[in-house]
Amino acid sequence: MAAGALAGRWRPCRARLGENHPDTLRAATELVWAYRDLGDHHPDTLTATNNLATTLRDLGDYVRARQLKEEALAGRRRLLGEQHPDTLHTMAGLAAILASSNQLLPARRLAEQAHRGLSSQLGREHPLTREAHRVLKEIAARMGGRPARRNRRRT
Repeated sequence: MAAGALAGRWRPCRARLGENHPDTLRAATELVWAYRDLGDHHPDTLTATNNLATTLRDLGDYVRARQLKEEALAGRRRLLGEQHPDTLHTMAGLAAILASSNQLLPARRLAEQAHRGLSSQLGREHPLTREAHRVLKEIAARMGGRPARRNRRRT
C-alpha cells in the first residue's frame, strides 16, 4: 500500500485529536508496522485497519470508518471465513457504523448475523456476543422494535 494511502488512514485522527494524542500515534504506528512488515492481507494488518475504523467511528467520521470497516470485513471473510469470531466482531462493528449513519435496515441485518454467529461460536455470555447483542438492541430500539428472538419459549 502506498504511503499516501497510509497517511489518509491516520490523518483524521491527527486532525481531530492532535499529532501527539495516544490514539493518533497508536493508529499510525499499527498501520505502518502492519503494512510494512506483514502486507495488506495479514490478520494483524486487518486488526489495525479494524481498530482505526473504530477510532474514526468514535470521532464521528462515519464515511471513512465505514470504508475501513468494510475493508477489514472483506479481508477477514477472505482470510478467516464468514463464521470466525474476528469476522463476526468486525461485522457487528460495521452494523454500528451503518446505524450511526441512519442505515438501519442493513445495520440490523448485519447485527443479527453477527449476533447469531457469535452466539453459536462463543456462547451467549461471551463479551463479544454481548457487545453484538447490545448493538442489535440499539438498532432495534431506533427502528421502534425489539431484536428478533428465535426459538423463544412462551409461557
